[in-house]
Amino acid sequence: DTNAAGRELRGSGLSYYQAPVPVMALRYTRLRNFADSLSATGFLDLDALRRLQRGWRQWFSLLRPDVLVVDHAPVAQLAACLNGVPCLRLGDGFDLPPEASPLPVLQPWIAQPPAQQQHDEAAILRNVNALLQGAGLKEHAHLHEFYHSVPALLATLQSFVPFEPRRLARHIGWLQAP
Repeated sequence: DTNAAGRELRGSGLSYYQAPVPVMALRYTRLRNFADSLSATGFLDLDALRRLQRGWRQWFSLLRPDVLVVDHAPVAQLAACLNGVPCLRLGDGFDLPPEASPLPVLQPWIAQPPAQQQHDEAAILRNVNALLQGAGLKEHAHLHEFYHSVPALLATLQSFVPFEPRRLARHIGWLQAP
């Protein structure tokens, strides 16, 4: 949000740039599971995902980052992987699912046929793998591998982490603002 960034960074001398974001009608109004979350950011539409990746490639060419630190930014994470930019996930762990297939349901009180979730996860995995293959990178066998393809730091207390076990993530405790 460049408006908020402009207000917060006014007078700091820091530069800020709008990240590529999907401009599409959201398929889901409720995010019932991780597949819904990825779908809402363009992962079900291979052409849209390719366009977003091109936007990120241009962003990386312009800014040449040493590393990209993301919280919940799956499109940015995929783009970093495709463009050889080191990436690190930093967050509370809620958006980092366990290494399981199918991925867990986020809102079990909202009915969804299991076949729909499996269908969406398979379609998203095909799209991710199409981009990985196009870049000459190793494809994923399961969608959870995408989430765990970059190092993760969990900035929360271990007892607050919603999904366990996390063999590929490191707990670092609370981060406090200065």
